[in-house]
Amino acid sequence: MPLVVSLGATLGGLGYALAVPAWNALTMDRIPSDSRGAMLGIVAALQGIGLVIGPEVGGRLWDTVSHFAPFLASAAVLTTGALLALALKEE
Repeated sequence: MPLVVSLGATLGGLGYALAVPAWNALTMDRIPSDSRGAMLGIVAALQGIGLVIGPEVGGRLWDTVSHFAPFLASAAVLTTGALLALALKEE
């Protein structure tokens, strides 16, 4: 079982390592070049806030709702973000 968990954590980390630069590139393409530094700071701050708040919210959902609730909440947030990105997509 520890091998399976280690493999899952490794794959999750690799996915995160690939997704963050892609997300930042997408974000940078959507804003004017004169405000890219400020936007990168905002994006980095939001990612940091998510890294701090996420485990707390996930733990509370796990304890109070169910063991599947953090995963369902994460899926809902990611789906909402993907739909929002599609709606804002440039033609």
